[in-house]
Amino acid sequence: MIVDTFSVDHLPGDPAQWPKYRKKSLASAIRIEGAFEVVTSEGMLRCQDGYLAVDARGYPYPIAKDEFELIYDLVNEDPGSKEALGEKAGERGMGRGDVS
Repeated sequence: MIVDTFSVDHLPGDPAQWPKYRKKSLASAIRIEGAFEVVTSEGMLRCQDGYLAVDARGYPYPIAKDEFELIYDLVNEDPGSKEALGEKAGERGMGRGDVS
C-alpha cells in the first residue's frame, strides 16, 4: 500500500487556500515548565517546555509553549460568556476598554 507523506516542504497545494476550520470544543490545559513526556493515544510524545492539555475525549497531549500561545486564548469559566462561546475580546465592539 502506498501512503502519501507530507512535510512542511511537501503539502498538497497552498495551505492559505485550504478551507478554514475552528475547533468546536474547549481544551483544558496547564502550564508545565521544562521538559516533560506524555503517553498519548498516538504513543509517547516529549515536550521541551509548554502546556499539558486534555482533549474532548479525555486524552492528554503536550503543546509547545509558543504554539499554545499562538493558538489558544484563556476563556472565562462562565458558560454564557463571550469567551466560552468562542468570541475573542475585541470582537463585536466589546474590547477590554469598552463599556456596555
